[in-house]
Amino acid sequence: MSWRDAYSNLEYLYGLVLEAYLPGTVDSGHVQIDRRERMERIAALPKGEPVCELKVRAEKGPKLYLLLSNGVIEVYGLSNRKLITAMIANPRQVVKVFGNRFLRLPDETKNAVLAVCREHEKAGMCH
Repeated sequence: MSWRDAYSNLEYLYGLVLEAYLPGTVDSGHVQIDRRERMERIAALPKGEPVCELKVRAEKGPKLYLLLSNGVIEVYGLSNRKLITAMIANPRQVVKVFGNRFLRLPDETKNAVLAVCREHEKAGMCH
């Protein structure tokens, strides 16, 4: 899959998530330029559904962290309504970022997400 095809697929997937969570949101420019390889890997993964979210106050404005069922963490700026970054997470990152919110999810959901994250980690896909 070329990076253009991967990015086109990724734009579609992000469009669905953005429309559901932040109507009117657009990608920030650095996602298109600086993170091409990571975004290609993410685009090649099966589509993930949001399983956990966390809103965080930050120096540059509030952020929304979304954990998807495919083991991807997406970060959106709530003030500018842009995708800031996305990463393929390892199990430690999931627990570190989402903490008790993740631990309170149903066991079936937690185990499924952690299993996917472990697979990605073994394949060397995590950042």
